[in-house]
Amino acid sequence: MAGGITRRVVTVATGRAANVISLIFINAFLARGWSPHEVGVVLTLLVVVNSLLPLFQLGLPTGLLFFFPRKSGQEQRELIVQTLLLLALSGVMLCLVLFLVGGLIAELLGIDQTREGFRRHLLPFLPFVFAVVLGGIADSVLVATDRAHWLAGLAVAHAVVWVLTVVAAMLYARSLEDLLLFFSLVALARLGAAVVLVKCSAKGLDGSWRLTAVGLSAYLKYAITVGLTEAIGGLSRFVDRYVVLFFFAGTTFSLYQFGALEVPVGILVTAVATVIVPEVSRLYADGNRREIMELWRGSVARLSMGVLPLFCFLFAFSGPLFALYLPPEYAKSEWVFRIFLLVLPLRCATYNALLVGMGKARWALWASLADLFLNLVLSGLIAFWLIDFAPDYAFLGPAAATVIATTVQVGVLVMAIGWHLKWPFDSLLPWSHLGRVFATSCIASIISWFAVTAIGMVVGKSLIGGVVFVLVLAVSYWIIPSTRAVLRAVWVGIRDR
Repeated sequence: MAGGITRRVVTVATGRAANVISLIFINAFLARGWSPHEVGVVLTLLVVVNSLLPLFQLGLPTGLLFFFPRKSGQEQRELIVQTLLLLALSGVMLCLVLFLVGGLIAELLGIDQTREGFRRHLLPFLPFVFAVVLGGIADSVLVATDRAHWLAGLAVAHAVVWVLTVVAAMLYARSLEDLLLFFSLVALARLGAAVVLVKCSAKGLDGSWRLTAVGLSAYLKYAITVGLTEAIGGLSRFVDRYVVLFFFAGTTFSLYQFGALEVPVGILVTAVATVIVPEVSRLYADGNRREIMELWRGSVARLSMGVLPLFCFLFAFSGPLFALYLPPEYAKSEWVFRIFLLVLPLRCATYNALLVGMGKARWALWASLADLFLNLVLSGLIAFWLIDFAPDYAFLGPAAATVIATTVQVGVLVMAIGWHLKWPFDSLLPWSHLGRVFATSCIASIISWFAVTAIGMVVGKSLIGGVVFVLVLAVSYWIIPSTRAVLRAVWVGIRDR
């Protein structure tokens, strides 16, 4: 990746890391401030909204990233206005859908005993839903106009305010409805700031602000295809949660959802996807397949330097880390987390982004459909089987099913990328580099674990183990010329402007 791209990836990832880390803190405070049933209600609402979000954003944020570099100043302004209006309408539509059929969904999933009880929780949460849908425009516009640092600042500020709000609600023993209302107020404040930043970022574009239908049909045709892919991927991502809700009580869902937390590296991959789509779009339009290969392999090499070590460390130290993260009644969440960690090495690359950037969104769509179907079938079958043979661990079945389905999907996507770009299998990924990084990460995790076996306190075990792991890994990276070269390239990419 060129220096500018690397810097933008890191900047976007910083903002999204703040969001993920804030959710980890919020989960910890929820587990300590509210009953397991109330926690289950909050987590279920967030899962329902996040699983429906890609469908109601219509693929517009990603579509904007694809079309923005191909338009002039006036056309770019018109594209922003079109996207803003469409997302606003879609946000209202999602709120109406949840209000009208949310009670039925709540009964099916066992969220609340009555539809009236669920609506009492839902009403203060609806402004949050609208703000999240419409807020999707900020990420795309700020990245496309090279204002990723504004986006990162907005995300960090939002994360800090969100955590402080939950802490205040916990300390003052606010009701669940008050907590959900606070969620909405924070989301609306973020939306207001995002709209201001979007307008400021577009000041350098020539032309006036106006609504026009020019180019709208082509934009929607492409965006909706991407949106369907993202929607199916979102449902596939959360289908295991719905299976757990269907088979088990809300308290069990809290155990599962706390363990199924997103490792912050996922947002780095998402940041790469956000930045790489317009670059691949430009290169593929120019027929520069060689540069696409260099961009792809370079991004994989850089991502693996963080993803693979994090996988090895978390797998070794998830026990003491979860003892710090959650109260003892949520101890089984650690097993859910360990199972989901098995997917982490696959996050060294962003697959859909490459196909979307080449205009091959339909391939990503079909792969996502297959993943959704396989995940749903396996989640139900494994959970049903474990209920009879190992009922105490039956809720782990959907997590195992997700790992299997995701692995199959990644294999299909990699083959599709190689076929479209006519790359041989041995050139698809930097295999030797990945092997070296994984081996050094395993060695570092083993050494660090044995270094803290005599330490009884979980805080000391986690901190000292982390320090030893980083030191061993840093030495290993530095003495291997190839990994040292990648680290130097990352630093140059971040530093150069």
